Amino acid sequence: LGKRKGAAFRASEKVPQISCNGVSFKTLAPTELRRFTDDITAKNPRLCAAVRKVRGLTHTHGSEEIPVIPSELTVEEALFSLIGMAQWTDGQAQDPWHVDGGPSTVFFNATVRGERILEVEDYQGRSRKFHMRQGDWYVASPSCFWHRVLPVPGATEPAESLIMRSVMLPKRLSGGRAKANGARSAGLVYGTKHVFEKVAAAVTKELTKNGFNV
Repeated sequence: LGKRKGAAFRASEKVPQISCNGVSFKTLAPTELRRFTDDITAKNPRLCAAVRKVRGLTHTHGSEEIPVIPSELTVEEALFSLIGMAQWTDGQAQDPWHVDGGPSTVFFNATVRGERILEVEDYQGRSRKFHMRQGDWYVASPSCFWHRVLPVPGATEPAESLIMRSVMLPKRLSGGRAKANGARSAGLVYGTKHVFEKVAAAVTKELTKNGFNV
Protein backbone atom coordinates (compact mmCIF):
# COMPACT_ATOMS: atom_id res chain seq x y z
CA LEU A 1 0.00 0.00 0.00
CA GLY A 2 0.97 3.63 -0.37
CA LYS A 3 2.12 5.51 2.72
CA ARG A 4 -1.23 6.22 4.37
CA LYS A 5 -2.09 8.19 7.47
CA GLY A 6 -5.29 9.74 8.71
CA ALA A 7 -7.46 11.22 11.43
CA ALA A 8 -10.98 10.54 12.70
CA PHE A 9 -13.52 12.77 14.42
CA ARG A 10 -17.09 12.93 15.74
CA ALA A 11 -19.32 15.81 14.65
CA SER A 12 -20.72 16.37 18.15
CA GLU A 13 -20.53 15.15 21.73
CA LYS A 14 -23.84 13.32 21.20
CA VAL A 15 -22.32 11.06 18.55
CA PRO A 16 -21.25 7.78 20.22
CA GLN A 17 -17.61 6.81 20.23
CA ILE A 18 -17.57 3.88 17.82
CA SER A 19 -15.23 2.04 15.48
CA CYS A 20 -15.96 1.21 11.85
CA ASN A 21 -13.84 0.18 8.88
CA GLY A 22 -10.89 -0.16 11.24
CA VAL A 23 -11.13 3.46 12.43
CA SER A 24 -11.99 4.64 15.96
CA PHE A 25 -14.06 7.83 16.19
CA LYS A 26 -13.48 9.50 19.56
CA THR A 27 -12.12 13.03 19.07
CA LEU A 28 -14.51 15.94 18.56
CA ALA A 29 -14.16 17.46 15.07
CA PRO A 30 -12.75 20.96 14.53
CA THR A 31 -15.38 23.70 14.32
CA GLU A 32 -14.99 24.12 10.54
CA LEU A 33 -15.73 20.45 9.87
CA ARG A 34 -18.74 20.50 12.19
CA ARG A 35 -20.11 23.53 10.36
CA PHE A 36 -19.64 21.76 7.03
CA THR A 37 -21.56 18.67 8.14
CA ASP A 38 -24.38 20.84 9.51
CA ASP A 39 -24.46 22.79 6.25
CA ILE A 40 -24.75 19.86 3.85
CA THR A 41 -27.33 18.16 6.06
CA ALA A 42 -29.42 21.34 6.05
CA LYS A 43 -29.17 21.51 2.25
CA ASN A 44 -30.59 17.99 1.84
CA PRO A 45 -33.91 17.83 3.73
CA ARG A 46 -35.34 15.23 1.33
CA LEU A 47 -32.54 12.82 2.11
CA CYS A 48 -33.10 13.38 5.83
CA ALA A 49 -36.83 12.73 5.35
CA ALA A 50 -36.15 9.49 3.46
CA VAL A 51 -33.84 8.23 6.22
CA ARG A 52 -36.33 9.32 8.88
CA LYS A 53 -38.91 6.92 7.45
CA VAL A 54 -36.62 3.91 8.02
CA ARG A 55 -34.61 4.98 11.05
CA GLY A 56 -36.78 3.00 13.46
CA LEU A 57 -36.37 -0.35 11.72
CA THR A 58 -34.55 -2.82 13.92
CA HIS A 59 -32.48 -5.98 13.75
CA THR A 60 -31.77 -8.49 16.47
CA HIS A 61 -28.31 -8.79 18.00
CA GLY A 62 -28.27 -11.31 20.83
CA SER A 63 -31.14 -10.29 23.08
CA GLU A 64 -31.19 -6.71 21.78
CA GLU A 65 -33.39 -5.05 19.17
CA ILE A 66 -31.11 -2.45 17.61
CA PRO A 67 -32.55 0.44 15.54
CA VAL A 68 -30.95 1.74 12.36
CA ILE A 69 -30.07 5.01 14.13
CA PRO A 70 -29.66 5.27 17.92
CA SER A 71 -32.77 6.75 19.52
CA GLU A 72 -30.81 9.55 21.21
CA LEU A 73 -29.82 11.06 17.85
CA THR A 74 -31.94 12.90 15.32
CA VAL A 75 -31.41 11.99 11.67
CA GLU A 76 -29.65 15.31 11.15
CA GLU A 77 -27.26 14.56 14.02
CA ALA A 78 -26.53 11.06 12.71
CA LEU A 79 -25.85 11.78 9.04
CA PHE A 80 -22.24 12.54 8.07
CA SER A 81 -21.25 12.69 11.75
CA LEU A 82 -18.30 10.25 11.56
CA ILE A 83 -15.59 12.28 9.86
CA GLY A 84 -12.29 10.98 8.57
CA MET A 85 -9.28 12.37 6.75
CA ALA A 86 -7.16 9.94 4.73
CA GLN A 87 -3.83 10.93 3.21
CA TRP A 88 -1.35 9.01 1.11
CA THR A 89 1.81 11.04 1.63
CA ASP A 90 3.64 9.62 -1.37
CA GLY A 91 0.73 10.25 -3.74
CA GLN A 92 0.20 6.52 -4.32
CA ALA A 93 -3.37 6.21 -3.08
CA GLN A 94 -4.33 2.54 -2.62
CA ASP A 95 -7.03 0.58 -0.82
CA PRO A 96 -7.83 -3.02 -1.93
CA TRP A 97 -11.25 -4.28 -3.00
CA HIS A 98 -13.76 -4.06 -0.15
CA VAL A 99 -17.36 -3.30 0.81
CA ASP A 100 -17.91 -0.86 3.68
CA GLY A 101 -19.89 -1.44 6.86
CA GLY A 102 -23.26 0.01 7.85
CA PRO A 103 -22.09 3.57 8.63
CA SER A 104 -21.30 4.00 4.92
CA THR A 105 -24.94 3.54 3.92
CA VAL A 106 -24.98 7.35 3.65
CA PHE A 107 -21.45 8.38 2.70
CA PHE A 108 -19.72 11.53 1.43
CA ASN A 109 -16.20 11.71 -0.01
CA ALA A 110 -14.31 14.71 -1.37
CA THR A 111 -10.82 14.86 -2.84
CA VAL A 112 -9.13 17.64 -0.88
CA ARG A 113 -5.70 17.36 -2.47
CA GLY A 114 -3.95 15.38 -5.16
CA GLU A 115 -5.70 12.73 -7.24
CA ARG A 116 -6.58 9.04 -7.23
CA ILE A 117 -8.61 6.44 -9.11
CA LEU A 118 -11.84 5.07 -7.66
CA GLU A 119 -12.94 1.76 -9.19
CA VAL A 120 -16.42 0.40 -8.48
CA GLU A 121 -18.03 -2.90 -9.39
CA ASP A 122 -21.75 -3.51 -9.97
CA TYR A 123 -23.79 -6.59 -9.07
CA GLN A 124 -22.93 -8.19 -12.42
CA GLY A 125 -19.21 -7.85 -11.83
CA ARG A 126 -18.77 -5.00 -14.32
CA SER A 127 -16.31 -2.36 -13.16
CA ARG A 128 -15.87 1.33 -13.89
CA LYS A 129 -13.05 3.70 -12.97
CA PHE A 130 -13.38 7.35 -11.94
CA HIS A 131 -10.42 9.74 -11.92
CA MET A 132 -10.90 11.82 -8.77
CA ARG A 133 -9.11 15.18 -8.74
CA GLN A 134 -8.94 17.97 -6.20
CA GLY A 135 -12.45 19.33 -5.62
CA ASP A 136 -14.25 16.23 -6.94
CA TRP A 137 -16.80 14.68 -4.59
CA TYR A 138 -19.47 12.02 -4.49
CA VAL A 139 -22.27 10.76 -2.26
CA ALA A 140 -23.04 7.04 -2.35
CA SER A 141 -23.64 3.87 -0.35
CA PRO A 142 -20.32 2.01 -0.59
CA SER A 143 -21.72 -0.47 1.91
CA CYS A 144 -23.65 -1.81 -1.12
CA PHE A 145 -20.92 -2.53 -3.67
CA TRP A 146 -17.32 -3.62 -4.10
CA HIS A 147 -14.84 -0.83 -4.70
CA ARG A 148 -11.17 0.00 -4.41
CA VAL A 149 -8.76 2.94 -4.64
CA LEU A 150 -5.86 2.94 -7.10
CA PRO A 151 -2.99 5.41 -7.58
CA VAL A 152 -2.71 7.67 -10.58
CA PRO A 153 0.44 6.51 -12.42
CA GLY A 154 3.33 8.84 -11.69
CA ALA A 155 1.48 10.88 -9.07
CA THR A 156 3.77 12.24 -6.34
CA GLU A 157 1.73 14.99 -4.68
CA PRO A 158 0.06 13.72 -1.48
CA ALA A 159 -3.48 12.47 -2.11
CA GLU A 160 -5.93 13.50 0.59
CA SER A 161 -9.64 12.76 1.04
CA LEU A 162 -12.39 13.95 3.36
CA ILE A 163 -14.60 10.98 4.29
CA MET A 164 -17.91 11.35 6.13
CA ARG A 165 -19.93 8.36 7.29
CA SER A 166 -23.15 8.22 9.31
CA VAL A 167 -24.18 6.70 12.65
CA MET A 168 -26.26 3.92 11.11
CA LEU A 169 -26.27 0.13 11.45
CA PRO A 170 -23.06 0.08 13.52
CA LYS A 171 -23.26 -3.70 14.04
CA ARG A 172 -22.75 -4.18 10.30
CA LEU A 173 -19.00 -3.99 10.70
CA SER A 174 -17.92 -4.85 7.16
CA GLY A 175 -19.46 -5.97 3.91
CA GLY A 176 -16.32 -7.84 2.88
CA ARG A 177 -12.67 -7.40 1.92
CA ALA A 178 -10.37 -8.99 -0.61
CA LYS A 179 -7.59 -11.18 0.74
CA ALA A 180 -4.01 -11.30 -0.53
CA ASN A 181 -4.89 -14.24 -2.81
CA GLY A 182 -7.80 -12.33 -4.36
CA ALA A 183 -10.54 -14.25 -2.52
CA ARG A 184 -13.25 -12.07 -1.01
CA SER A 185 -14.62 -12.46 2.49
CA ALA A 186 -18.33 -12.43 3.32
CA GLY A 187 -17.87 -9.61 5.81
CA LEU A 188 -19.17 -9.18 9.37
CA VAL A 189 -22.83 -8.26 9.08
CA TYR A 190 -24.40 -9.77 12.24
CA GLY A 191 -27.96 -10.36 11.08
CA THR A 192 -28.42 -6.90 9.56
CA LYS A 193 -29.17 -8.06 6.00
CA HIS A 194 -32.97 -7.66 6.04
CA VAL A 195 -33.06 -4.17 7.53
CA PHE A 196 -29.93 -3.05 5.66
CA GLU A 197 -31.52 -3.82 2.29
CA LYS A 198 -34.58 -1.70 3.15
CA VAL A 199 -32.49 1.25 4.31
CA ALA A 200 -30.11 1.05 1.34
CA ALA A 201 -33.05 0.92 -1.09
CA ALA A 202 -34.60 4.03 0.49
CA VAL A 203 -31.30 5.95 0.31
CA THR A 204 -30.61 4.87 -3.28
CA LYS A 205 -34.11 5.82 -4.41
CA GLU A 206 -33.82 9.29 -2.88
CA LEU A 207 -30.35 10.04 -4.26
CA THR A 208 -31.31 8.77 -7.71
CA LYS A 209 -34.49 10.85 -7.79
CA ASN A 210 -33.38 14.13 -6.25
CA GLY A 211 -29.57 14.10 -6.23
CA PHE A 212 -27.51 15.80 -3.54
CA ASN A 213 -26.66 19.42 -2.75
CA VAL A 214 -23.32 20.70 -1.45
